[in-house]
Amino acid sequence: MPIHADLLIINAHMFTMAGDGVGYVAQGALAVANERIVDAGPTADLQKRVEATTTLDAAGSALLPGLVDVHMHTPWAIARGVAQDVANWMQKALSPYARHMTPAASLAGTRINVLEALKAGTTTFGDYTKPVPG
Repeated sequence: MPIHADLLIINAHMFTMAGDGVGYVAQGALAVANERIVDAGPTADLQKRVEATTTLDAAGSALLPGLVDVHMHTPWAIARGVAQDVANWMQKALSPYARHMTPAASLAGTRINVLEALKAGTTTFGDYTKPVPG
């Protein structure tokens, strides 16, 4: 039984970020239904199992199924709103609170940021936070 999709993107240079490296698929395809990714893989495979309302040939184009955030500090979601501008963020938010950050607070902030990222469609991110002692 075929998968029904609103959009099928085919023949793209797809970077899934899955597995080793960047998950490169030379002839990648992506199926979207109801504004959600429902399938991804080689074009030949998806063309066999997906019926789409619209098909877009993306030959020569790059396709990243999901957002990539290359620089996050996940625990610090817990201090969000303490300082609203970048100029004062380090002095008014991070510095005074850093010495009070417990492993539990760090984990809570990390969970908040990861859940928000996933909800927004971020599938890959780099976290540049040092581990909180304890």
